[in-house]
Amino acid sequence: MKIKRWKYFADYEKEEQWLNAQVTKGLAMVDYSFCRYTFEGCRPGEYIYRIELLNDRVPNPDSIKYLQFMESNGAEEVASYLNWVYFRRPAADGPFEIYSDLDSRIAYTGRLVRLWSILTAMIGFGIVAQIVGTVGAWIDGDWGGASMWVVRCIGLVAAVFSVVFVSRFLPRYVRRLRLMKQERTIRE
Repeated sequence: MKIKRWKYFADYEKEEQWLNAQVTKGLAMVDYSFCRYTFEGCRPGEYIYRIELLNDRVPNPDSIKYLQFMESNGAEEVASYLNWVYFRRPAADGPFEIYSDLDSRIAYTGRLVRLWSILTAMIGFGIVAQIVGTVGAWIDGDWGGASMWVVRCIGLVAAVFSVVFVSRFLPRYVRRLRLMKQERTIRE
């Protein structure tokens, strides 16, 4: 029997924790689509899940090669969405960590910093566009009616909320990247 759950995560680590908590309840994720998880029954604790952000989407030859490498190491690709891939491996095979060395963790965290930086820039551009459009309409005296005023205000509020939301993640990954680079320098 398949069970569908709708849930949104912006933090992949919390998403991993949630997926692994579902496994302890006997639910194994078998598919994912934007905010929709599909589960099937399993033995409690049967799998360990990991989520990874790839450089390229799955159809890319480099990504396919990497997925084959992961499969040869006992990890099964359960689902992919954009550049995110969901892996699982039987818990009986022991601990499941994707990045075991410092340099690969630094490279991965760098990809996360780039992702959040791009999102921040896009949201910043959206805020500037909203402000320019609103000020331009105010100067021209052409608000387009009350409904346009409401749309502009909602757009501004949504953009500001997005900045607050994104600002929670980017600094954390930047800080983590900086600490890992310091650790690498100390080890050298």
